[in-house]
Amino acid sequence: VDPLRQMAGFSSSVVPVEPIVNIDGIDVNEAQQIGVPDTNGDVSPEHYVQVTNGGGSVFKIFDKEGNLLYGPASFNTLWEDFGMSGLGDPVVLYDQGADRWLFTELASDFNTMLIAVSETNDPLGSFYAYEFQSPTGLPDYPKYGIWPDAYYITTNEGGEPNVPVYILDRAAMLNGEANVD
Repeated sequence: VDPLRQMAGFSSSVVPVEPIVNIDGIDVNEAQQIGVPDTNGDVSPEHYVQVTNGGGSVFKIFDKEGNLLYGPASFNTLWEDFGMSGLGDPVVLYDQGADRWLFTELASDFNTMLIAVSETNDPLGSFYAYEFQSPTGLPDYPKYGIWPDAYYITTNEGGEPNVPVYILDRAAMLNGEANVD
């Protein structure tokens, strides 16, 4: 028995919790039967967005009641303006401070990160899309931090000493500006 837990006044009883909403997300056929799905998702006050590997990345947009609003669709629709296509490792984040969405994945050229920021709080609307070259190789397994001054990204680029931190100008990206790194 944990004495700290006892001192904090916690009960040892288990309280069952029922989900408010249960959403049938992206299935294996919609994701083109990719072996490692790398499923990811986030929620805003009005939406839930799920993304998974699938010939690049596949996503769906739901309302908070679990109704499908859009998808399954490919992230490639975001990158086609600059001739890129995605490889996978998708991440979707809701930037609460800006009330915007951040969609990301690795590019098929193996050394580029693809990032899109929604122009409004609606994930069904338009996005500003960006590409960033990694100087050391595949920016695998990206992890993101959202701070008021910047988007911070760490990646696994072959282990030590290649563990970079990328800092992107959040305000510039939210405004759709071209120079953001």
